[in-house]
Amino acid sequence: MTTPDAKGTNSMGAATPEFAITTDAATTSEFLEAVTEGDVDRALTLCRPEIFYSVPGRGTIGGDHIGASAVRAALCAPPRTGARTLRLLTHTVIGEESPVVSHLEVLAELDGEPVRYRMMLLFRFTGGLISEIHEFTDDQYIVDDLFAPPPIPPGERRNGWRFGRGRH
Repeated sequence: MTTPDAKGTNSMGAATPEFAITTDAATTSEFLEAVTEGDVDRALTLCRPEIFYSVPGRGTIGGDHIGASAVRAALCAPPRTGARTLRLLTHTVIGEESPVVSHLEVLAELDGEPVRYRMMLLFRFTGGLISEIHEFTDDQYIVDDLFAPPPIPPGERRNGWRFGRGRH
């Protein structure tokens, strides 16, 4: 049996269970794993209650989300009707301590066509928990299309305007 040293590794260099999640990189990996599996509750246990999540774009998830409930809503936002099979593949997690950067690939199907784009997530930590996440993508148009708001039905009124028939 091997005993852990001060760094949390055994004599063979492997992390010991009691030290398995001590670095910000490990927390980032666990967060991404939970989100990929659809376990948003587990992902949010790794975050501070006042977490800040910044998503660029004009889609339904675009904008700044502050607080666990707002981040939950953003992470659970469904893609538009024609989108299916949204999957995240984590390629790399860079950095041991805050800030940590992860490189991901997103695979989806939109209107029967395969869609693939890459993104980077920047994680900042406070007290061992995720306090900020900033998202950067290589093709914002695809993301906006995947998370486009539903179209306004003809004849529906919004802000005094009736869509599809002019102002009435």
